[in-house]
Amino acid sequence: MFTQIWANVSTNFKFFRRNRLLLVIMIIMVAVLLLSTMPSFFYLSKTRHLYLIQRVLSQLDGYAMVISAAIGLLLITHHIRNRSLKMVFTKPCLPETWLLSAFVSTIIVAAALYLLILLITSVLFFVWDIPYQWGVVYIVMNEFLKTLITLAYISLLGVIMHPAVVVLFILFFSDNTFLFLKMILASGIKESKGLTVALLKALKFGADAIYMILPSFNPYYDEKAKVYGSLRLTDANWKYLLFTLCYAAAVTMLCYLLSTYFIKKKRLL
Repeated sequence: MFTQIWANVSTNFKFFRRNRLLLVIMIIMVAVLLLSTMPSFFYLSKTRHLYLIQRVLSQLDGYAMVISAAIGLLLITHHIRNRSLKMVFTKPCLPETWLLSAFVSTIIVAAALYLLILLITSVLFFVWDIPYQWGVVYIVMNEFLKTLITLAYISLLGVIMHPAVVVLFILFFSDNTFLFLKMILASGIKESKGLTVALLKALKFGADAIYMILPSFNPYYDEKAKVYGSLRLTDANWKYLLFTLCYAAAVTMLCYLLSTYFIKKKRLL
């Protein structure tokens, strides 16, 4: 099994290298980052430099998540839509093994991206002679866990849906969307009467149910927000990072099992 996983992972890396769409996405994101931050490099004060590090860290984290999600989605949907899994599964290679290899491949790429982000931000501290803020390590670890949740969820959707539908689903059917909807409905219930209240309560019950089912891409954000603002490790609460790790592991396992179930139901052969 380990031999097959490694063979699939090696093949996936070749697929990543040869796919020009991913290369274009990375080039565009790097160009946007340079254009948006270049003027700030001429500021001389350490306060401005620290603000720039926070900005670079935030943008790079966002880009790493988008690139990782794009890689995970493309890897799954490309092989399913082109029916190339027929050759894989008749080797034989079990769907469970192939999906596990896909998960491992994208996680390795994501880990490499976040290590690069940590290196870039650390170099900026050294170049500008600013005391290193270890909260950066905490933030990078948290962002990596957020990306794991996103990768697992988007891979599951990629097995079920067309990639274009997956993107729209992620944008409009997130936990934040239904949290906002819950707040609006709760406000409407307080201000309404009669049948309108009953209707709004029914809608809120549905919104509550969907909100509980959808994964949270940034769990315990409020408890970790102070570190993002100060970059100081003294403001960090490690237990919430541990909770996030457990949550990411649970979501990844659940999405992997569901992806395996649905890919077996597809007519791939």
